[in-house]
Amino acid sequence: VEDRFGVRFRFKTEDDVGRKIFKRGTYDAEVSEFLKENLTFKAGDICLDIGANIGWYSLLLHKLMPTSGTIYSFEPDPLNYQLLCENIHLNDATNVAPVNNALSNEREVMKLYRYENKNLGRHSLLAINSSDYVDIETLILDDYLTEQGVDFTKLNFAKIDIEGYEYFALQ
Repeated sequence: VEDRFGVRFRFKTEDDVGRKIFKRGTYDAEVSEFLKENLTFKAGDICLDIGANIGWYSLLLHKLMPTSGTIYSFEPDPLNYQLLCENIHLNDATNVAPVNNALSNEREVMKLYRYENKNLGRHSLLAINSSDYVDIETLILDDYLTEQGVDFTKLNFAKIDIEGYEYFALQ
């Protein structure tokens, strides 16, 4: 499906996020419009999409940013990560760098507790969902960005939505 921002998506039909994009041509319309109207990027800027899910914000940022910029998209869930990568490829978004890890204040293996199939974006590192989980690796954001050679002065924008674990990721 292609949305009104000119971005194409693949998604699981039972997933709430994908269905909203399909039905409305957008996701979080007010927030998306606000970002489109108010974000300004320069060449070489860096953005972070922490909790990228299937890539709505990563691809919106891709449309708004010069190709010399980079969007680091962190998504730990294997299925969501696969869809994120497919959507990046589908949109030829070569400046979006998918990362199949969660962010935390420690580098370790943790349980990602999965929410039911109707909303694949509600998985959490907190034990707030069912007993269904997958083991994932966490990274420390500053360490990861340093390893990637990121100039921290180029960080322009960060979106974070990781179901209650934001505090630990930002530490």
